[in-house]
Amino acid sequence: MLSGQGSTLFAGINAVIGLLVAIQLWLVSAALEALFSNEISAVVPGFIASLFLFIVNAGLYAHGRSFDQRRRAALRGSKAAREDAS
Repeated sequence: MLSGQGSTLFAGINAVIGLLVAIQLWLVSAALEALFSNEISAVVPGFIASLFLFIVNAGLYAHGRSFDQRRRAALRGSKAAREDAS
């Protein structure tokens, strides 16, 4: 994968994480509002949806982190190979 492609993928993952965090914050505020107005039936679905988004965010974060580590290792390997060649 080219360096530019990796940066684009990493930026895309970060953008999706940011969007999902904003949705998750909206869900939490809606669930708290429902809880304070004694509408308990709306709290559980909000919690389940928020938990699902948390799991998706954790997976995206882990993927982005492992991708970054692999990319850095590849860059270090290619740099060492160039130094050995010269």
